[in-house]
Amino acid sequence: MRKAVAVLVAVLASFLSSPAVSAEPNQGPPPEAAAFIETYLDHLLYMVLVSDKIKIPEGEGDVYRTAVAAANDYLTSQKLPVVFQDQMEKLRRDQRTLAEDLQGENLSVAQWLAQKLNADVYIEINPVFRSEKRGAQWFAQTNLTLNVFEPSTGQLLGSKAYSQLDRSVGASDELAKINAVRIGVKRMMKDVVNIARDNMRRAVANGVRYELKLLGTADAEAVGGFIDALKSAVPPSGANAVTDVVSHSLSDREGTWYVYFFGAPEDFERLVEWTAETVPGFEGMKLVLQRGKSFSFSTGME
Repeated sequence: MRKAVAVLVAVLASFLSSPAVSAEPNQGPPPEAAAFIETYLDHLLYMVLVSDKIKIPEGEGDVYRTAVAAANDYLTSQKLPVVFQDQMEKLRRDQRTLAEDLQGENLSVAQWLAQKLNADVYIEINPVFRSEKRGAQWFAQTNLTLNVFEPSTGQLLGSKAYSQLDRSVGASDELAKINAVRIGVKRMMKDVVNIARDNMRRAVANGVRYELKLLGTADAEAVGGFIDALKSAVPPSGANAVTDVVSHSLSDREGTWYVYFFGAPEDFERLVEWTAETVPGFEGMKLVLQRGKSFSFSTGME
């Protein structure tokens, strides 16, 4: 996906060579950016997981894993990139890293996982089951809610609910619930993907939002010069894909800005580094942390 996006950025170079236009986010993309947005939407990386609010009953782990697997099966059948369960579970088991990263951050575990795994969209599954035994058979029904989020902001993009009217059958309570949740999730996923695409299209209408953190910002005048340079940066490729830079916070130690940019994360990193090379005093700037679309750079001026 990232390579495809990078190629499109290069194609856009000839159209985006004029100085960056300061605009409010979600004003709508210039016509020449439409192809970039559609390709970006076609290659969204999805991450599906069970909501952290769900307490999985002992012995029913397979039921909830089936829910995630059913969603991933649909996504892969549509040739959409997916973060698989084993990747999430491996990262989730690193409790030390999780605790250190979440300290002082207003992030849910799901949002943290999505950022760490570079997902563009994450989907939380919230299932509720009803089941009963009749003779030798078990019957189960499920009510499902699938919530769609954007990882960089944690913003809820949309929600889809489903109530199973018929009952699924199984030789055990677990199998009946597995059959119920598999049917429900598969019936919902087409609509959920459409919700994700439609809302992400609006979210990136003015460019993909990147969070830029600068560490070492005591020289406010120099930092202001760097931000001005970033707003109008024209790198060697000729692409001028920054549409807006919005200040979020600034102190004498660090500052945070939201940069709206038509490009992939690797393109954004290169743009920041190239801009730093053109601004006196920022030649020593280096990347110290990346988490999804959040980049932290040391200015080298501490």
